[in-house]
Amino acid sequence: GAFYGVAVGVTQRNPKVLLGYSSVSQMGLVAVGVGAGLMVPAAWPVVAAVVALYAAHHAFAKAALFIGLGVTTRTGSRAAWLALWLPAAALVGLPLTSGAVAKTALKATVPVLPAPWPDLLEVALPLAAVGTTLLVARLLFLACPPAARVGPVRAGWAAYAPLLAAVVLGPWWLG
Repeated sequence: GAFYGVAVGVTQRNPKVLLGYSSVSQMGLVAVGVGAGLMVPAAWPVVAAVVALYAAHHAFAKAALFIGLGVTTRTGSRAAWLALWLPAAALVGLPLTSGAVAKTALKATVPVLPAPWPDLLEVALPLAAVGTTLLVARLLFLACPPAARVGPVRAGWAAYAPLLAAVVLGPWWLG
């Protein structure tokens, strides 16, 4: 799922469809965590917390991206487009973002797995991160407003701003 979502997502022209395939990719990573818990039931209490943290990070970041896309495309606002970079950075897992917390926690579950999984995932997880970066770059390219348009800005920002705050604070608070 992690690689299929990337392969199909980068070919999309509609940014919201691309985000859907990005979710397919991200849920492939969540499946890695669930699989780790199923393979090593003794680790499940920790792995379940990691999966929940990853899911919360993904929910906040993806909701902010969907709402932000709506604000950006409806208003043509450069500020709304620039604000997309925060949840995009979190989705990629850049340091000091919720994605970094979630992805670091997921990687920490890998050593509990029996061979050959740790060695395989040591290569696959960074490759999946590269794929996520490609998807996010494509998304930001597609979402870039060509020119400012006049539209109702306040209603969109009322939903967008709390989601941006949740991307920044949510997983740190949950973690």
